Amino acid sequence: MTEATKLALTHVLKISVPNYAEAWVIAESSDDEDNHMHLFAYQIPTAFDLLNSLGGLGVQFNVAYIEGDSNSEPIVVSINEPIEIEIQSIPNDVLRFKALG
Repeated sequence: MTEATKLALTHVLKISVPNYAEAWVIAESSDDEDNHMHLFAYQIPTAFDLLNSLGGLGVQFNVAYIEGDSNSEPIVVSINEPIEIEIQSIPNDVLRFKALG
């Protein structure tokens, strides 16, 4: 996805999830075969708010969380162990929103 796509999605999400703007980041894939964007959320409430916003916008995505070595430990979401949202498809209406905002 292009830099313009990343900027448009970031703009829309910062408007729809304003209180958590510092608790997530969008990164382009470093894998040449993966044309998706990866959104990393560092707090559970942030992840739920982002997923709700993305779903409402019609964005297609997958969610993953890699848990630590031990299954007996509680789930910890942090900058070192974020929830990953792999963004696969963004509707054109969302991409055009940047021009309006």
